[in-house]
Amino acid sequence: MQSNPGRGKVKQTANTKKAAGIFGKSSALAASFRTGLKPVINGNYDGEMISTFTGMMRTIVQQCYNAEDSTFNFEKDDFNSLVGFDFNKRSPLLKNMWIAPTAELSNNILRITIPALKIGDDLKFPERTNLCKIKVVMGIYNLTEGYLQNYTPIQLINVNAEDDIVESQHLDFDVPAGCVCFAGIGLNYYTLAQNIAHQANNKDFNPAAICGVFVNDGEWEMGRVADWTRVQKAVFK
Repeated sequence: MQSNPGRGKVKQTANTKKAAGIFGKSSALAASFRTGLKPVINGNYDGEMISTFTGMMRTIVQQCYNAEDSTFNFEKDDFNSLVGFDFNKRSPLLKNMWIAPTAELSNNILRITIPALKIGDDLKFPERTNLCKIKVVMGIYNLTEGYLQNYTPIQLINVNAEDDIVESQHLDFDVPAGCVCFAGIGLNYYTLAQNIAHQANNKDFNPAAICGVFVNDGEWEMGRVADWTRVQKAVFK
C-alpha cells in the first residue's frame, strides 16, 4: 500500500505531458465541431456520442502531429474519417435516407449535393409524420489561431410525404481561406395538421450525421472580431 500522491504531485514524463496536451486540444476541437453543428444535433444525441467523437478527433489530431518539431500539419482531407459519423446511433441517417449526400470543396465553396430521392424508398417517413425538413449546416474553425465562427449557415429542403421524387439539389456554402469547414445533415420530421407542425424528433430518434469536412488552403483573414469565438485550448501551430 502507498499513500495517495495528491493533486499536483504525480510526476509526468515529457511523453505523458505531450499526450495529455494532444488529448486536451482534441477534446476542445471536438466540442467546437459539435457547437458548430448544434442546429442538426439539437441535443438529441446518444449517451456515448461525445466520448466516441472525441476519440475519433484525437486519432486525427495525433496523426497530424509532427513530434520532431512539435507542430501540427493538416491537409485537405485529413478529417475525412468523420464523414458519416452519426450523432445518434439509435437512428442512423442512412436508415432513413438511403442515399448519402456528397461533398466537394473547390474555390472556397463547399458544395453539398443532395441526391434525387424517391419518397418511401430512398427517404423514409416514420409513422404518423408527413413533413420532413432536410437541414444542412456548416461550421467553420480556424485551426492555427483557434477561432470558431459564431454563426452557422443553414439551408433547408422541405419534403412532404405525399411527394413522389425529391429532385437532386446542390447546396453551396462560402468557406473562408485557411479554415476547416464541417457540414452536417439532419432529418427533422413533423406531423403537420391544420398548419400546426408537431416535431417527432427526440432523444431516441434524431437522424443526423456529418456529411463533409475539408481543410481549405490559404491565409485566414479574421474580419470582424465579433464573428468569432476564441477557443484557447484548441490552437494548432
